[in-house]
Amino acid sequence: MGFIFFLLYLGVTYLFPAELFPALVPYRITLWLGVLGLVISVLTLAPIGKLTIRALPIALVTGLVLSMMLSLMWAERWLGAPLHVMQVFGPALTLFLLAVWNVNSLRRLRITGAVLLLLAMVLVGQGVAAYHFGYMQDKLLFRGTGDPDDEEEAPPAETDAPARIRGLGQMNDPNDLALVLVATLPFLGLAWRKGRTVRNVLLLGLPAAFLVYGIYLTRSRGGMLGILAVCFAGLVGRLSRTKALLAIAVIAAIFLAANFTGGRAMSTSEESAAQRIDAWSEGLEMFRSSPVLGVGFKNFTEHNDLTAHNSFVLCFAELGAVGYFFWLALLVVAIMQLEQVRQCKDDGPGGDVLRLQAKVLIASFAGMLVAAFFLSRSYNPVLYLLVGLACALYGIARKCGHPVALPTLYGVGRKVVALEFASVAAMYVLVRANRLFIN
Repeated sequence: MGFIFFLLYLGVTYLFPAELFPALVPYRITLWLGVLGLVISVLTLAPIGKLTIRALPIALVTGLVLSMMLSLMWAERWLGAPLHVMQVFGPALTLFLLAVWNVNSLRRLRITGAVLLLLAMVLVGQGVAAYHFGYMQDKLLFRGTGDPDDEEEAPPAETDAPARIRGLGQMNDPNDLALVLVATLPFLGLAWRKGRTVRNVLLLGLPAAFLVYGIYLTRSRGGMLGILAVCFAGLVGRLSRTKALLAIAVIAAIFLAANFTGGRAMSTSEESAAQRIDAWSEGLEMFRSSPVLGVGFKNFTEHNDLTAHNSFVLCFAELGAVGYFFWLALLVVAIMQLEQVRQCKDDGPGGDVLRLQAKVLIASFAGMLVAAFFLSRSYNPVLYLLVGLACALYGIARKCGHPVALPTLYGVGRKVVALEFASVAAMYVLVRANRLFIN
């Protein structure tokens, strides 16, 4: 029963029925589906000892939530911060927990992938209908010259920039829609079968072309880079790294020739890109001024006119070294879990399927994180859905008796701390080098 509520919650998180039918707003369908899903999961799984509460990712996400609360309480001197954090971060946390607790078999993982693809197809279908036929274009098209994060509204008559499709609710930014489509694209790999050309074209090739066209209509530069990351992750292992990079270079050239970004430049000298570098610099300054707990959860724009335009910068600026540690650790542990499953040599029950699922999720993470490097999406629900699915797949592999194991907690912590300091230093060097080059 909990799995059904998980799928329903996925549906309302992607499609936002309350925006399609305003009469549903007072009923808060998304909230109550999430609450019921969590309650039913606990009540049905706890009595039989299948409620996962000791997994490392659950401990890390708990630490992340607590650091969000502490950062805001310290920055604002506000005792109501915990409730605010739960209201804002609640959808992401709910998706994560529902995935960890209810996706406990390969069959359920396949169903989840199929539902994600179906929802992505619906989102692209809505956007295509708006772009080509005027369906709900006031809600599903963005006509500004920049990003919705940075400007409230740009009247259509004031710009020649092409329209960009978007979704509803949390996907009201074209970049968010592109991010979701990029993260979903690799799940089509589950449909591939060796030697089944017609089947592969119908169930993989055509849907992939449709999703890529949807990302094209978002005109998202991060979305384009995300597709390249997904392609690279898919080619590595089939080709040498050199050949994979050459293939990616060819695909990138095709995208640029097709004006994939709608005329929006990819250079750091371009105005909006230069503003992003300035925002990264401001984020580093926020981290320097408050290195332990940051300037407070969701407080970046209180200190800078523009958002960070980088999920890593946004996280360490708002949550400081403490929160950034837990956020990075979630990503590192999820990817380490997937690598363990992917490299498993055991051909026990479902071994091939497990390895394929791991490759799909690794490609999804690759696309998501590359796109998120240029977007402020540290708390995006789909990112935590992927972390939850990685944890679920790792649990399924262990349940099937496959020899998968993470390093010691000390070993994981040391790696995360090193990555934490290295990433902050890399951002500092990148900002300084860019300024020296421009000047």
